[in-house]
Amino acid sequence: MIWPFKRTVETDTKSLAQQSEELYAALGLTFTTAGGVTVSGETALRVLAVGCAIRVISEAVACLDVSVKNLVSE
Repeated sequence: MIWPFKRTVETDTKSLAQQSEELYAALGLTFTTAGGVTVSGETALRVLAVGCAIRVISEAVACLDVSVKNLVSE
């Protein structure tokens, strides 16, 4: 039996994981402390308070309702 439908999945990938200095400069972000120490995402995650804050925010987002709407134009 041949499946009558073709499955096509449209993906739209947006991420800040590909970090660039131009993006940080455009957003006005600096990752150097007043003491001159550079902080990266990797070093920030080693701080307990940062990990706890990420956990609290992610748990709060997980509790939000998700509504999916299909708009049909006629």
